[in-house]
Amino acid sequence: MDVINSTFDGTGACAQIYLDASVSTATVRSTIRGSRFTNGYGGVGAESFAAGAVVNVSISNSEVARNNMGIYTTGSGAKVLASGNTVSHNATGMYQASSGVFETAGNNAVRNNGTNSSGTITNVGAM
Repeated sequence: MDVINSTFDGTGACAQIYLDASVSTATVRSTIRGSRFTNGYGGVGAESFAAGAVVNVSISNSEVARNNMGIYTTGSGAKVLASGNTVSHNATGMYQASSGVFETAGNNAVRNNGTNSSGTITNVGAM
């Protein structure tokens, strides 16, 4: 699924984009760029707890603001790569949990969140 130049403005009750692979044979891939995710429970989330299931999300040049969790990943098959985003005014800006993989190119503006990052956020640098 590709999301390009889109706006998601929530009511605080749900995630704007939540990708979940809950079946062991599932593979979910998403590329998000130039978009806005505001006022929701979560801005962009990737989750995978089924053995063998895969969720890969790349988010770039987007704004993620005023959510409970900005960008997050959880579960052993879930992976997020973030590059060039503005992540601000969330309760938690970038969140990694439960063996999810969160990678950053190191060029995100993550400021003015209750907690800017939680869990292991790996800087892979730009190539």
